[in-house]
Amino acid sequence: MEDEKLAAATAILAQEALRIAYDQFQISLDFSAASLQQVDSILAQWHKRLPHNRLIRRLWLTFAADLDHTAVIWGSYVGEVLRRQWGGVWVSISQRATQPVFAMRLYLVGVGTVALLPASRIYRMLIGEEMETLWRFYQRVRWLVELV
Repeated sequence: MEDEKLAAATAILAQEALRIAYDQFQISLDFSAASLQQVDSILAQWHKRLPHNRLIRRLWLTFAADLDHTAVIWGSYVGEVLRRQWGGVWVSISQRATQPVFAMRLYLVGVGTVALLPASRIYRMLIGEEMETLWRFYQRVRWLVELV
């Protein structure tokens, strides 16, 4: 069952991603699958802003309060692309002390559910721990959905 408050919050955050993309990067996003390639470009530009020295980067990431928020904004956009494409729902999967962990849950006939964590994926991309592009991620999810 979808968490309606979470769904409303992610919809607002996804709209914020549209505004940021246009205001800061002059890119118009439209919630299409193809727009994920543009988000890949935006995240790559954001990642380039990080310090290159590992120690300085680690310290910077420790105190970068906006990193989590950035991941949630772009994760909300990515999740909305998937939700609109395949009818998934937003669900809260745990409540940590610092922030909730939320997922886009896709219901696959004959298989059950698949929980995707778009904000976690974006966070890992921003700090350089996730090398798979969003476009490639989308292709893998599409393959899974079409498989069933």
